[in-house]
Amino acid sequence: ISMEAGRFGNVGLFGPNGHGKTTLLRAISGLLRPKSGRILFDGQDISGLSARAIVGTGLIHVPQGNRLFPDLSIADCMKLGAYSPRARPHEAENREKVIRLFPKLAERWRQRVRTLSGGERQMASIGTALMSHPRLLILDE
Repeated sequence: ISMEAGRFGNVGLFGPNGHGKTTLLRAISGLLRPKSGRILFDGQDISGLSARAIVGTGLIHVPQGNRLFPDLSIADCMKLGAYSPRARPHEAENREKVIRLFPKLAERWRQRVRTLSGGERQMASIGTALMSHPRLLILDE
C-alpha cells in the first residue's frame, strides 16, 4: 500500500472488517513491526524505530477503544499527553485548543475517566493525543 498526505492534509483508509486497517495503523505507529516494505514519515524511514521514538517524531496514534487510565481525571490525562519534551513547551496552548475543540471536557475537567460517557471518553482520548503536539495524528475508528 502506498499513501501520502500533504501538510494539513487528510487521508481516509476504508475497507471491510478484518482486512488489516488497524494492523497497518499499528505498524505505522511502531506498535507492530512491518514484515516488508518501508514506512516513511517526512522523508525519514521509521520502519525500525520503537513506538517511543516514533512518538518523538510527532506521529501520534489514537487506537480503537478507550485506552485512557480509568482512575485518572481528564486533567491528569491531558498532563500525560503533554509529557514528551516535544510537547511540554506547548502545553498551555494545546490545552486551550483541546478545550475549544471539546468544550464538554472543560465541564468535566476534574472527573475521573471511568465516569465519562463513551463519547466523552473518545473526546478525552483525542484531546490527550492533541496535547502531545502532533505533526501527524492517526485516528483508528
